[in-house]
This record gives sequence, C-alpha cells and structure tokens, in this order.
Amino acid sequence: MPSSDTQFKPGNPGGGRPKGSRNKLSEAFIKALADDFNEAGLAAIEQVRAEQPAQYLNVIGKLMPKLMELSGPDGDAIPLSGKVTFVSRDD
Repeated sequence: MPSSDTQFKPGNPGGGRPKGSRNKLSEAFIKALADDFNEAGLAAIEQVRAEQPAQYLNVIGKLMPKLMELSGPDGDAIPLSGKVTFVSRDD
C-alpha cells in the first residue's frame, strides 16, 4: 500500500491524473502524428481526396461539430414554424 505522503496529494482530490493531462503514450502518439502531418499532411490529404473521395468526406463529417447553433440574417432566432425553401445554385 502506498504511504500516506504520496497518496492523494492536495489539488487533485479525486486521485489519478489531473484533469486534462495525458499519459506518456498518448503524448508520444500525438507528437508522432503531428510530426508526420507536418511532413506529409497536405500531400496525403490531396491524395485521399483524389483517390478516395468517400473516405475524404467521411473524415470531414467526423470533424464537423455534431450540434450547430443557427440564427437568422439579423442574428435573431429562426422561427420554428413557417416555410423553408431550398434553392440550388447553378454552377
């Protein structure tokens, strides 16, 4: 059993790692991923977009927020009743 002078230090009343901290493996993985992205990220993105567009769109979908707050053109709330018209633009 750990001694009382090393267990549950002040400032971390719940025990374990402090909130927001990462373990060493996570930090190493994120650093390696960031280093790899800095080296070849743009080229990899362009390649996936060209060769696997469905996978490219899947990644975009996973990065988008799950909930969005919408407002009208003047910043007011959008009415919950009424008619919504979708228009397409001609390219």
